[in-house]
Amino acid sequence: LKFRLGVPVLSVAWVHRSIEVLAARVRGVDVRLMKEHGGDSELDASVQHFQVDHFTEGELPVVLNRRFLHINSRWLGKKAFNLKAKWVSASHIIRNLQVDMVPYWVNLEIGVLIRLWDLAESSFTSWGRREGRNSSVALQPPQQPGSPDTQAAAKGGVVWRLMNLSIRDLRLTVMVRSPDMDSLKDNPTARWILKLPTDMPNMDIEIQKIELQDLFGSRDQFKGLIKRKFIRNVKYSALRSVFLSYFATIVKGIVNALWWLFRGPFDALTVAKESGSATRHPWFWWTLPMVFGSAEGTYRAMADLVGNSVFFVVLVLNTIRQVIIRTPRPRAQSLLDGLVYGFRGFLL
Repeated sequence: LKFRLGVPVLSVAWVHRSIEVLAARVRGVDVRLMKEHGGDSELDASVQHFQVDHFTEGELPVVLNRRFLHINSRWLGKKAFNLKAKWVSASHIIRNLQVDMVPYWVNLEIGVLIRLWDLAESSFTSWGRREGRNSSVALQPPQQPGSPDTQAAAKGGVVWRLMNLSIRDLRLTVMVRSPDMDSLKDNPTARWILKLPTDMPNMDIEIQKIELQDLFGSRDQFKGLIKRKFIRNVKYSALRSVFLSYFATIVKGIVNALWWLFRGPFDALTVAKESGSATRHPWFWWTLPMVFGSAEGTYRAMADLVGNSVFFVVLVLNTIRQVIIRTPRPRAQSLLDGLVYGFRGFLL
């Protein structure tokens, strides 16, 4: 039995009062399922591109998108998401499970999130309902203790054997932006966010590769084990990135700049070699990729260094303003607003 599903473009949108508010777009969906007579099954699912956009008032219309989309990136030709699995249903054995995902970045504008939450509450009124504090809860009857297999079956179903699980390294860059005053007019309870230094240009969350081999348990037990590993890695990486993004911004900018000076030529040479340039021009194939990669790396190194340095200065000035004047910095909606606010702030 062979089954294949291919979807060139798929779009799912949230429409509020005939206006599109949020949309998730997927491109290049490819799902292959094969099942042999002996009971072996194989699944190969991949997505070429996945993106989430919003259409409310904000600085950037993109919420989620993949990183490193420049022309010389070695991530450009890879699938955004790839899942491969092999299992035997009759004997409850998972031979191989592999998950691979390219780096992504998330744009978290708190003002946009507040507006989406207000729209969700107005659209789905059941979200705001809460059960009564004195509501009764039915008690479950006592159960007899059993073997581990019986307990696993009671919790999550049949006991499976997981022979190999591999989740590749995941990298997520989170950009946080503080809300504007207009987003807090209808939601006064969130005004305390203005007192926090929430602006953050890039918080890198890296999750190391997860590998599990030769384990027995139910599906719920496997999901719980993977969830605990993910949460532990995310907490450690997030705390480290928050410290670097606030207290060592300049140091982070210097490290990222040096990294881009090496990464730009490396990506360009990797892409050129994979495209077959080394076989066509065995002696001088590396010259043009080296020049273009160096230019790309230098540009991104300078952007990273200048951006983190400016953010550090803005963070220090915002902290001084919050301590002395106790008012948040006004958000400029245009270039003219920025000049006016900056001149007025310089005088005051």
